[in-house]
Amino acid sequence: MAFIKEMKEPENTNNNINNFNTKTTTRTKYIKHFKDWRIASKIAAAFSILLLIGSSILGVITYYESSTALRDTIHDFSLNNAEDAAKIVEGYLQKYISNLEAVAARPEVRTMEWEKQEAVLLSEVNRLGYLRLNIVDLTGNARSTDGNTADLSQRDYFKNAAAGKGNISDPLMSKFDGKIVMAGAVPIKGEDGSIVGVLSATVDYNTLSDLVAQLKMGHDGYAFVINKNGTTIAHPNSEHISNAYNSFEQVNSDPSLRSLVELHKEMITGSKGYGEYEYEGAIKYAAYAPINGTNWSLGLTAEKSYLFAPVEDMKRHIIMVIVIFLICVILFSLEIVRRLVKNPISKLINVADKIAVGDVEVNIDNDSCDEIGLLMNSFSQIIDSTREQAYAVEKISKGDSNVEVKMRSDKDILSKGLMLMTDTLNKLEKETTELTVAALEGN
Repeated sequence: MAFIKEMKEPENTNNNINNFNTKTTTRTKYIKHFKDWRIASKIAAAFSILLLIGSSILGVITYYESSTALRDTIHDFSLNNAEDAAKIVEGYLQKYISNLEAVAARPEVRTMEWEKQEAVLLSEVNRLGYLRLNIVDLTGNARSTDGNTADLSQRDYFKNAAAGKGNISDPLMSKFDGKIVMAGAVPIKGEDGSIVGVLSATVDYNTLSDLVAQLKMGHDGYAFVINKNGTTIAHPNSEHISNAYNSFEQVNSDPSLRSLVELHKEMITGSKGYGEYEYEGAIKYAAYAPINGTNWSLGLTAEKSYLFAPVEDMKRHIIMVIVIFLICVILFSLEIVRRLVKNPISKLINVADKIAVGDVEVNIDNDSCDEIGLLMNSFSQIIDSTREQAYAVEKISKGDSNVEVKMRSDKDILSKGLMLMTDTLNKLEKETTELTVAALEGN
């Protein structure tokens, strides 16, 4: 087995080498392709890359800072709305209790004699719009304005009221008619201030939901209320109330509710805050606040995509601005490069092409003092020197040996050659003259 392993290792090594060679070849091809670009394109590309990097960094920083500020604003706004909504419900409940306390303070009610209480209670139940008003003695026996009786001794709202605390129950099934209702209860005090009984009022469970339904966050948002156990007691979907929907119980069969459970855990602590959760396939955002005087918590919720749409819009706008800015800068840089680099170099190329075919009757117009201008000046000097040498050669070819050739440096081979040629021609001319004179004298 060791031998087989040793034999396989070179194959992996060869594969790594082949991959490295492939990547190297690809990089080399891209580099060669880049080298084939014109100088204007190279400069514009380099400039654009630098701007893209700078603009991207600036855009990311701008987006982060702006989105953070906007998110904080949304959080604060949502939380304030949740607190305001909780106060509205609190005000409704306080009014509910206050009305009951006012009825319980009536002399007829304080007598705890049904014959004296009934007429007053019937009048008040119609005025206040309750389903029924109930007189409960301290043992829990209740008598209602609709003629029914029931044992309410095990109801928490009765126990609290009998202990001297006015309160409102969660939605529950009525012992009078079996319907889902809500009940409020306050103590009835006798002439000496002692508690002699309890006055309770029964209302339709939708009363609270109808109130909460008017409280919204965003276009498609809604409000809901849960009790200390996480059970929904107010919701736009009435089935949540009639079925006593509880996310802590439902999560066992629906794991997607875990994030909702975490939100409800925070809500039932009586704290205020905000959070995100998944519900029915949508990511939602909720702000919540406790309802004072109860163990309830109210939440305002809406789809996150709706509430945070301004953040996404801002991101798109930043990207759009960066893209437009880059396009403008690229076009501007191309024009600048064309004027400052491409056009002068194109002129030099045209001049060089003419010189290459022997045309020295060319001139370079230059009014620039930058490096390109210096290059054009150097080219002009080359043309002037080449033109002088061409004129010298032309005169020499016509037999004029009295040509003055200026040598620009020790490296000026052509000028040296022309000077040597003129010296040689002058010597030949002198020798020819001497021979001619000698021949004439000999005759």
